[in-house]
Amino acid sequence: MHRFIAALIAILAFATLSIAQQKYYLQLSTSPGAISPPNSIIRTDANGAVVALPNTASPNYAQVHAPAGVFTTNTGGVQGGYGLVITPIRSGVVYLHASGDLASDTTGFGASIQFDYGTGTPPAQGVIAPAGNGQMIGNHLTVYLAGEPTSEATGTVIYVLSGLTLGTPYWVDLVIAAVDGGTGRFYNMSIVAIEQ
Repeated sequence: MHRFIAALIAILAFATLSIAQQKYYLQLSTSPGAISPPNSIIRTDANGAVVALPNTASPNYAQVHAPAGVFTTNTGGVQGGYGLVITPIRSGVVYLHASGDLASDTTGFGASIQFDYGTGTPPAQGVIAPAGNGQMIGNHLTVYLAGEPTSEATGTVIYVLSGLTLGTPYWVDLVIAAVDGGTGRFYNMSIVAIEQ
């Protein structure tokens, strides 16, 4: 049985899968050193040349947890300044997930969040969004609270970025806004970026 499996693996030395219109191959080997590095992922570049991708056992991800409050009175949107940076090394496809508690100091007013991203230095908190070469992506989430001004509601935004350049660091941030006025308050924000 083991010989059959080894023969099958040798026959299927390259398994092809297509992601974002690029071809990726998984190199499989039954003898160490036959393929360098063993069990690595490779892809073809725009010219058809084979490019080896890093062989890492753990996922490529970045995360930021900010329990302290961030506040704004800006109704058009400013950078949250959370400082998350991820450098794609495999596919250039990154899953984004952010959640936290949103509130307003004024009953009936709202608070909103939305992703943006770019290259270079991550934007500082309070800079008008989108900062620098940043692009706003996905939909914004707005929470309105009809109860007491001290109440909060949990909100989540999710987005999948694709077509990112391998080896280039990208910052990911949240655009925050005080919808309708008052002061928007953002607590316990967690942002995760995972390369697929």
